[in-house]
Amino acid sequence: ILSETSSFAPSQKEYTEWESEGDSVAVVVYDHFQKVGHDTLWCQLIGPNLTDSSAVKFATIRVDTTRPWLQDFEVFHTFDDPETSYTYTDTSLVQVTTLVSVDFISGMKFWEPGLTQMFYPRFSPDTTYVIRSPGEGEKLVFCAVRDSAGNWSNPLSNSISVDKTDPVFTQFDIVTAMTTQPEISIAVEVADAVGKLFKFQLSEDPTFPPDKSVFYYLPDQIEYSGVLSFTLEPFTTGQHRIYGRVWDQAGNRSAVLVDSVEVTLPVQLYSLAILDLTDPSDVFNVADPGWSDSLVVKVQIGYHGVLKKVILSERSDFNPPRQEYSQWATEGDSIAIVEYTFQNVGQDTIWCQLLGPNLTDSSTVLFATIQVDTTSPQLQDFVMYHIIDDPETTYAYTNDLTVYVRPHVSGDFLAKMKLWEPDLAPVLYSYSTPDTTYSIRTPGEGQKQVFCAVRDSAGNWSNFRQAQIYYDVTLPILQSFQLSDLSTPGPSDSVLTDTSLVEVTLQANDAEPGKLYKFILAQNASLTANRRIYYWDSDDVQVEDNIITLAYDVNLALMQDERIEVWCRAVDNAGNISLELAQDDIFYAGPIQLQVTLYDLNDTTDTRFSPTDQVGVRIQRIAGFVENVAITDDPSAPKEFFSFPMEQGYFDTLFVFHSDSLGYTATLYCVGTNSAGRYDSTWATIRIDKVPPVISALWIEANLPRGDRSWSHRRDVEIHVSALDDYGEIARIDVSEDSAFQEFSVADIPEGYPSVEQLVSFTLSGGNGLKRVYARVYDRAEHASAILSSTIMLDLDPITVVTNHPNPFNPNIGQSTIIVVKTNGKTAVEVRIYDVFGNLVRTLSRPPGRTYYEIEWDGRNDYNEMVASGGYICVVRTDQRTIKRKIAVLK
Repeated sequence: ILSETSSFAPSQKEYTEWESEGDSVAVVVYDHFQKVGHDTLWCQLIGPNLTDSSAVKFATIRVDTTRPWLQDFEVFHTFDDPETSYTYTDTSLVQVTTLVSVDFISGMKFWEPGLTQMFYPRFSPDTTYVIRSPGEGEKLVFCAVRDSAGNWSNPLSNSISVDKTDPVFTQFDIVTAMTTQPEISIAVEVADAVGKLFKFQLSEDPTFPPDKSVFYYLPDQIEYSGVLSFTLEPFTTGQHRIYGRVWDQAGNRSAVLVDSVEVTLPVQLYSLAILDLTDPSDVFNVADPGWSDSLVVKVQIGYHGVLKKVILSERSDFNPPRQEYSQWATEGDSIAIVEYTFQNVGQDTIWCQLLGPNLTDSSTVLFATIQVDTTSPQLQDFVMYHIIDDPETTYAYTNDLTVYVRPHVSGDFLAKMKLWEPDLAPVLYSYSTPDTTYSIRTPGEGQKQVFCAVRDSAGNWSNFRQAQIYYDVTLPILQSFQLSDLSTPGPSDSVLTDTSLVEVTLQANDAEPGKLYKFILAQNASLTANRRIYYWDSDDVQVEDNIITLAYDVNLALMQDERIEVWCRAVDNAGNISLELAQDDIFYAGPIQLQVTLYDLNDTTDTRFSPTDQVGVRIQRIAGFVENVAITDDPSAPKEFFSFPMEQGYFDTLFVFHSDSLGYTATLYCVGTNSAGRYDSTWATIRIDKVPPVISALWIEANLPRGDRSWSHRRDVEIHVSALDDYGEIARIDVSEDSAFQEFSVADIPEGYPSVEQLVSFTLSGGNGLKRVYARVYDRAEHASAILSSTIMLDLDPITVVTNHPNPFNPNIGQSTIIVVKTNGKTAVEVRIYDVFGNLVRTLSRPPGRTYYEIEWDGRNDYNEMVASGGYICVVRTDQRTIKRKIAVLK
């Protein structure tokens, strides 16, 4: 039973016959649907007895009687997405697209004229189709689509041309073989026999990667001829290979063609120089840089890149005079050499520009200048000389083969000079004003002849001139040299002079060809102190019978011990200095000044006191020449002179004063003379002290207790000494615990004290006990007093006993503990009570003056409060010692 309603009313259709598919599938035809669209059919089955019915089931179906509409249909070939050709293909497999106006399309079919249809059970708006018509050319393809209900659309057709023939290049040439620019031009010709051309592809990579390729799309034609541009990347110098291929619209590619181009740098002019034509190896004649002795010059051009033409002109606008060069000489890879002829002498300028490979790319313009000079200088004079001692110059003699030469020239811009001797090659020098050194090359002594010519910067040589000089290396000889007093002519008085101007007598000679020139005198061996020069031909030098005399003014400040010393050398005209350094001396009799000093014979440093009448005497020369001295204690008595040792400069002797006094001041008088009549007198004093000092008082004072003379609780004490010296001064105090004074302490007394009261700090030795200290006093005359001594008791431990009783004690029942302290009686006593935590509880103190103390503690603190039971620390202190004791409080 089938019905279009679930209630099987109002209409239903019953079937008692059906077709079977297998054992359990029944098939019937239902043709009573009332409408198109979405329909539902309910079904129930009745069994053998027509009473047993099955469950009801339903099914749906879409009824569609309208055929679909195919709006568009295209056949095309995709050969390089997104570039798509709708006209040509190089393969039978093509792409098809359809555009349909309805939904639920379930299949499609394609066919060609005269061929069976190809059914595609699944619809796709984009799919592929294999063209089955044989051969190349235009192919017509039909298409229709079917919806899900089985309705077929209208058919549409489209055509595509099958082209399997590759296009062909007939030309692929880079226009220029060289370039200086990154962009190049390529001439191409190409044709396609079957289809039409589509695009060019150019690359420097033979694999044609897209990111390194350039594409040119062609017009819709079968042939093309033209010029394509291509940019070289990277743009580097050297050979570049360009690969090209062409595509037709079917996707066929031509064979790959290749051509090459060389990239060169743009021609660059980086240097320009104008040079003299003379070979640079000809050092005698080549001009200086920037100069030429000819109107014809060499132009040196430095460049980079490929050079095709050189343009030179004497004008910046390159108007005539102008010369162009397509050939040139080379120096290395980047230097071009050409010759250029100037029109005039003087300062000339050349402008230069270079043209590159295509004669269109030009360089920057550079210019250079040169001075053209064809006139020779004139050498007017030439001298040769030798400087022996600036500013002394000799033009006739030299002792050195290296001499100075001086040319006198009328021209300017002089650059070189050549010097030569007979039969010897010339030597080239840079010209310097005014002097140049030259080394004579002719051997041996005698006259030397030298020739000279000069050259200007352009290379023009002057006339030549000559000069001569004597070469002499023989040393002069200084035979004798003596100083004497100028007031007595001749060398008779050669010991003493009373003026600073002395007479010098000497003998000297020089062998031929030399001649004596001058004498150098000075007051030191290096001839620098008070240096004087005496020329042979001057009025200062007198010569008689080969004896030379002159006057030398001495600098008295340079004397040593009143002795004038003078050194001398002789010099000849060639500058040779005598081998002998002559030296002589003479004493200067200036004003005399003496100093006399008296001193203690036991202590030579003591010039104030002597313990005896006999003293030491030192007589010292301060200034002047001293020959004789005399000493006396009576200036009115006759004087007995004795010789004074000038070389030593001082004299020591003894003198005895005659006096019965125990102490007095002694005076000694001294007189000095010399043969020139100079005289000086002086005197000196010393105190004679024959009596030793006396110690009038001596005792020891303790520092603890301060000032105690009987007891000391420390080892450091003060020794009090009172002393007196009737005729002298106290010098020092010695103190010791050893009466022999093998070890002692010293207290020095300042000068000027005949009596003293002195405290001497001293440290006692050993431990407790009686200590004795000895003292003595010395005066300035080294007299020692009698030894005195004093004693003191040393007690380093003043506390001897600390006890307490009762211990423990109970303050609640009125008990107290008695702290017993025994001392030496020289120190105060302090008692401090601490609890076990270190807190101060009670302080009890007693003044000094007793040796036995009983100090009571009643068990109370400093606030009069009763302390708690427990242990306590009792600390007993004196100036030198601390003793601790434990005390117990028990309640």
